[in-house]
Amino acid sequence: DMVMGGVTKYCSLEQALIKGIQAGIDLFIFKDTTPELVDCIDKLVKKIEAGEISEQRIDNSVQKILEKKEKYNLFKKQEAIQLFNCEEANGLINEIASKTVKVVKKGKLLPLDKNKKYLIVMPDRSKIFNLSIDKESLSTYLPGLQVDEYCFSPNPRQDEIGHIFKISINYDAIIFISYNAHINSRQLDICNNLAVPYIVISTGLSFDADYFENADSIISTGCFKPPSLQAVASIII
Repeated sequence: DMVMGGVTKYCSLEQALIKGIQAGIDLFIFKDTTPELVDCIDKLVKKIEAGEISEQRIDNSVQKILEKKEKYNLFKKQEAIQLFNCEEANGLINEIASKTVKVVKKGKLLPLDKNKKYLIVMPDRSKIFNLSIDKESLSTYLPGLQVDEYCFSPNPRQDEIGHIFKISINYDAIIFISYNAHINSRQLDICNNLAVPYIVISTGLSFDADYFENADSIISTGCFKPPSLQAVASIII
């Protein structure tokens, strides 16, 4: 995975790719097709053509990948789908999601009260690469509760923060969903100035939970996907 930074922290992307190929890595994962990546691929092709990287080494990886695809019928999409037991997989996904939710801090706001009115404040998932197709939100799994939602940009603008402050006073409590707030630091500005009590649900990297010491309650889950939101809902209600 070339996005995480574990390798590129110590050398350039091009050097990392070359060293990885030479070490026998068959696949590199990237989040986006960036100009830097396209440039690196062009440079790698030139190094292969110049004999600086073994073409046979590349061919070996391609052969392994093609054999795996053949093994699982990935050249025949319909057959591959039939081999996959969706019901069994979904059961396992839900089990894993439940086990990865952790109550870091339990305050007076948990469990949620059906007689109170809550505002869920969360990042706009349509603007987050790997979450943009998800439609279900936390409110989907909170039937019978008085819940409204407001979405903000992953690193909220000042006008969005001001709007949240303005509308928050109409609610008994805020349910704040953070996503990598240690990077998107303006998410912290929202919670640090709220006039009403709030619950934090940390959905990105787990140490996000450490930033919200003034929260009434804190729940940590490593995921913003529907199975994890459903698992969170089962705890907070």
